[in-house]
Amino acid sequence: MEALLIRERYKVISVLYAEQDYAALQAVDIQDREKTTCLLNVYEGDLLKPYLRCFYELRNCSDYQEMFVWENHLVTVFSYREGMNIDQVFYRGAQLDWQLRLAVAQTLFHQALATWDYPPEISCAALLSENIQILQDEQLMAVNYAVRPLGELDRRELLLLLADQVKKVLIERWDSPLEERQFVRELCRGAETSAVAVYGKWAAAEPVIREAYEKIEQKPTLSRGLYLVFLNAKDWFKQRMAKRKEQKGGRAQ
Repeated sequence: MEALLIRERYKVISVLYAEQDYAALQAVDIQDREKTTCLLNVYEGDLLKPYLRCFYELRNCSDYQEMFVWENHLVTVFSYREGMNIDQVFYRGAQLDWQLRLAVAQTLFHQALATWDYPPEISCAALLSENIQILQDEQLMAVNYAVRPLGELDRRELLLLLADQVKKVLIERWDSPLEERQFVRELCRGAETSAVAVYGKWAAAEPVIREAYEKIEQKPTLSRGLYLVFLNAKDWFKQRMAKRKEQKGGRAQ
């Protein structure tokens, strides 16, 4: 079967995702000397006009290369990075060091901040699990802009997606400090209304969380084990009291 060639330039090598009126394709730019791999979003039918508007409004995205109409399809071209998606790396029980977890969390917060002014159809799609790639190089994490239709969105959806992804990376563990647990719980409550405010909270919390990890790490093995027992008991009791208080408040109403 002959490979699909789009605009006499992009040779399609795989279909990453497809649904009615939309497909995300992995392609090779055959006009590029290095035969760079790229990601193509292809829209047709009812999706053509709304996504034409979205990408027309996109500014300051270094991964965005071009947009064009090809045989009644809207095509947008982005850089493509291949790694392991976030769910393949940060699953429950994964044995990963805390330094990696904090570094990836930092990159997630930066991604949300950098894309806050993008059309939400684009910024939200970029934070879907399949688009977040964990890499083996110094960049550590990248996103692929497979911008599949997600329905009507606003910027608040970006913060919800961010919280979901951060919760995977900084998942509660036996040896995670209370400072980290409390930060993630607060993030998931969704009190903040902008990526700037959320990033500010993280910038203030990160050094405190890092110091708490270092404090745990510096303890002798036996002392560390006893400390973690106390820490988890304290957290369990605090959570139970908060739940009881919430239940009483609900009954009072």
